[in-house]
Amino acid sequence: MLFKRTLIATIMGLLTGLFCAWGSARMGFGFWILASIVASRTVAGFAIGISRWKMPWWLHGPIMGAIFGLPISLPAFSTGPNGFYLLMGASIVYGFIIELVTSLIFRAKQK
Repeated sequence: MLFKRTLIATIMGLLTGLFCAWGSARMGFGFWILASIVASRTVAGFAIGISRWKMPWWLHGPIMGAIFGLPISLPAFSTGPNGFYLLMGASIVYGFIIELVTSLIFRAKQK
């Protein structure tokens, strides 16, 4: 079950990363920020999948999203504070989505 959960969460992290990078590219972010967005979302998905923090799924995803979103959000200050707020908010929302799909849709809940 751990393998299924980790795989689903990692794939969801990659998909949310690609979607987020696509949207961020339209805002003018450079290649390295876009690459770090995809990598960060993928790693966040992996971390959500393997995490054993005992808390409700609806809280687990956003917290993990915020933790793993902070390193990519801070460099976005170079384009202004709006980039930081946008990426940090997206990190929290994507963490929620990753956990929602993993735990509820695929029923790969934490044990």
